[in-house]
Amino acid sequence: MVNRSFVCAFTLLFSVTAQAEIVEFKLAAENPAATFAKEFMIAPGKFAEACADLKKDQAIAWSFDGNSTLNFNVHYHVGKDVIYLENQKSVKDASATLRAPIAQTYCWMWSNPSTKDALRVNVLVTLRP
Repeated sequence: MVNRSFVCAFTLLFSVTAQAEIVEFKLAAENPAATFAKEFMIAPGKFAEACADLKKDQAIAWSFDGNSTLNFNVHYHVGKDVIYLENQKSVKDASATLRAPIAQTYCWMWSNPSTKDALRVNVLVTLRP
């Protein structure tokens, strides 16, 4: 369910070991320049995921830059189904603007396909009017 207080809550799930570190970010819709920026490491075989509750037609500009290739997707869930809006393999960087087609929780997910090296990823997410 979408947060009716016009605040997008971002949750970053960062997994370095079997434990997950969860960090929450809030971007106020009344501040069109609200930005979330984070540099983090993804351990071999692990992933990081940032999710936001968006209203229909709400827009988020996103970009990332990694120090090596990784797998990336933007998705949301409908019951047990996963709907992918972006799904890229072996990319170092990407950017786009997501305009939510429906009110939903959208997730940006990066995974490290390496079995031996951690990856650094810089993420920038900005709420758009």
